[in-house]
Amino acid sequence: MRIVCLLFASTLDLNPLAEACLRFTPKIAASSEAIFLDISGCEKLYSESSLFLRIGILLKRFQLEAKFAIADDIPSALAFAKYGEKEKAHLPIEALQVFANPFAVSDSLSKAILSFRRLGIDTIGELSAIPRKSVAVRFGKEGLYAIQMIENASHIAWRNFTPPLQIVEASDVESGTVLHNLEPLLFGLKTLMDRALVRLRGHLKLATLIELKLTQEKYSTVKNAVRVFRLELSQPQGTVLSLLPIVREHLDRELQRNPLEAPLKHVEFSILQSVSGRGAQKDFFSKKEEEEENFRSIVARLNDRLGLDKAFFAASQESYLPERAWKKNAVKPKPVQLSIPERPLRVLKTPKKLKQEEDFFILAAKRWKVEALLGPERLSGDWWLQDEARDYFKVLTESGEELWIFSAPGKRDYFLHGIFD
Repeated sequence: MRIVCLLFASTLDLNPLAEACLRFTPKIAASSEAIFLDISGCEKLYSESSLFLRIGILLKRFQLEAKFAIADDIPSALAFAKYGEKEKAHLPIEALQVFANPFAVSDSLSKAILSFRRLGIDTIGELSAIPRKSVAVRFGKEGLYAIQMIENASHIAWRNFTPPLQIVEASDVESGTVLHNLEPLLFGLKTLMDRALVRLRGHLKLATLIELKLTQEKYSTVKNAVRVFRLELSQPQGTVLSLLPIVREHLDRELQRNPLEAPLKHVEFSILQSVSGRGAQKDFFSKKEEEEENFRSIVARLNDRLGLDKAFFAASQESYLPERAWKKNAVKPKPVQLSIPERPLRVLKTPKKLKQEEDFFILAAKRWKVEALLGPERLSGDWWLQDEARDYFKVLTESGEELWIFSAPGKRDYFLHGIFD
C-alpha cells in the first residue's frame, strides 16, 4: 500500500476537499483532521511528487493549508505528517496514540507512554527493539497492545468515505454590502463555483442544472429576502471560465428587471443535476478540450438568452425529403459519411414557387438568369404520407448564386428549396 495523508491544524469539515480528491483515487478516507488517499496502483497515472503539486493547487482553491506525508500504511502516514519524520523508528513514543486509532486519536495509551518515558524509551524504534517475550512482563497488556498496533499497522480497517448527495458551496457576505453592480458578487461567486466544479470533477461529471441563492438583510421593506436563481444549462459545463459568463448574463438580465432590495448577507451556489463527463487525462498537446468547452459555453449562453430550443445542433435522420432529413439535437452529433450529392447549407422551411420567364427564375422582386441547370437528382417522398417524388436541380446563375430547386416528375412548376453558400 501507498497512503498519502493530508493533516490539518484544526478540526474541519473535510468532505468537500475529500470529494475533490476523488480525481486522484477512488479509495479515500477522512476524519475530522485528516484525509487519507490510497494511491496503490496509480503509479502509471502520476508520480508521487506530481501528486503533491496537484494537491497543493487544490488546497489553494479551497483556501486551506495542510501537512503532507506518504507511507505504506495509514497510521505511519498520519504520524509522519504529525511529527515531521520520514522513518517509523524515529517517531516519538507519543505516536503510539496514532497507531492505536488513526481516525480518532485518543489518550487510551497515555499510561503506557508515561511508563515508556520513565524507562528512557523515547522513540518507536527503541520500543520495537525490546524482545517480545519481555514486553508483557515489563509493561503489561498496554505495552503488548502498543507493540501489536505497530506491527499490524497495515491491517487497520479502511473507513469508507461517502460523498454528500448534493454539492453546495456557500459563504457569508460582509455586513452592509450593497451591490451597485455585479462585480463584487461575481468576485466571491467565482470562488464558490470553482470549488463546486472541482468537487464535481472528482466524480468525472459536468453540471447541467445549477442554483444560486442570494440572502438579503431582512428589512421591513423587503418582500422577499431570499432570491433564488435556477439555471438549466443546455450544454453541460465543467469549468468556472465557461460557466461564469452564463451566470453573469443571466443575473444581469434578472436583476435589471427586479433589483435586490437590501444589502446582501449570504451567497449559496448549488449543483442540482449533472451528467457524466470526460474521464480521460488532459491532453496538454491539443486545445481541443478548451475549444469544445468554450463552444458549449456559447451555445448555453444563447439558449439562456433566446430559449432552450433556439440554439442547437442539426442531426441527420432517415427521410428522403430534405426538410425532414434532420432534427434538433442538444448534443453535437458524430460525423456521418453519406454518399449523396452536395446539399446547400441554407434550406428554406417552406419551398417557394418560382416564376419562369425565358432564361429567368423570379421570386418576388428577385430575378436570377440561368446559365446552367445541373441534374436531376430524384428523391422519393414518404409513401405512407402520400408524398410526391421530387427532381432536384442545381442552378448556376449569371450573378454567381447557386440555387437548389425541384419540380415534380413530368411537371414544369419549379420551387426554390435552398441556396448554396
